[in-house]
Amino acid sequence: MGRRMDETPIRTLTVASTAGLCNRLRVLLSGIALAEATGRQFTMLWPHTEACSAAFDGLFALPWPVCVASAEEIEVLEHWDQHKRQTLDLLTADSADIRFQTWSWLLVPSRFPAHRALMVRCAQLLASMQPTVEIQARINAFRDNSFRPQMIGVHLRRADMRFLYPLSATNTDSAMAAVDAYLHCSPDAGVLLCTDDGAVNQHSGQTLATEGLHTK
Repeated sequence: MGRRMDETPIRTLTVASTAGLCNRLRVLLSGIALAEATGRQFTMLWPHTEACSAAFDGLFALPWPVCVASAEEIEVLEHWDQHKRQTLDLLTADSADIRFQTWSWLLVPSRFPAHRALMVRCAQLLASMQPTVEIQARINAFRDNSFRPQMIGVHLRRADMRFLYPLSATNTDSAMAAVDAYLHCSPDAGVLLCTDDGAVNQHSGQTLATEGLHTK
């Protein structure tokens, strides 16, 4: 049955991302916030890719509108790069059906001041995210076995960052200074170091150059 002429068309926002998990979460959180603010029906397409092969419902216990999609379904969507996101305000967009793929925030508060309140909503959504029971059990076990009452988390990404974004791989000294400053106030704190320094190249299988972060 077709829609009556006097009915208001359903407004939708459908986005997809082939990037890694953290970038996908940026798309997801900002997409939900935008859809809520604009009265749109939201869907995120979540393909299995080399950057993120895990399904959303395999990671999180949330009834959010995230759907598995094939690479073919994603390829037909327009790709929104940095320029596109900086020039089109999705909060005021007129199109009833918006569909595209991207890799980062749909909100640009530095460009569109009205987006700032939606970033607050993104933070609320992030705080509400819960991992699956199985993953939460592994988190609890790791925390119970390895954590002290106070912890410092340090993420120093290396490997492909050395040639993709070299400047982002030159922060060892500043990270160590921040840890030292925290330890000065909380000398009993533990340090959780997360790094792919010296990782194997996922394409060639060759070990990449190491900085020796664990030793430092």
